[in-house]
Amino acid sequence: MAICAFGKETENAPTLNAFLKFISTNEPTDDFTNRLCLAMNDVKRSAKNRSEYMSYEMDRLRYGNQREEEGRAEGRAEGLAEGHSEGLSEGKSSTMELFQLIQNGEADDVIISKLACSEDDVQKARAILGK
Repeated sequence: MAICAFGKETENAPTLNAFLKFISTNEPTDDFTNRLCLAMNDVKRSAKNRSEYMSYEMDRLRYGNQREEEGRAEGRAEGLAEGHSEGLSEGKSSTMELFQLIQNGEADDVIISKLACSEDDVQKARAILGK
């Protein structure tokens, strides 16, 4: 389930509404969000927490970008492999159809028209088949 902090408020969930408003505006509107705000301010003022947070942020930026780039590269490689595989499959199918049309005695111009191939392709296929 996804919840948008800028979504429509509902009467059934005042605490959730206050929390989402706090997330989007950083302004507490009830007791819970006020306590949350105070706790966040304590964390922000703590030198230890500030140092840990900065380390976390630096690692997230450094390794997050690296992971994102690795993910993109992996996706591209998978896409290329899939496209190559599909291309080979289509190529085999077209070649088989070309050989079948030649075996059936179809004229070169008919084969070229049906398969959108070149005259050179048809001649090479005829040479392979000895026809």
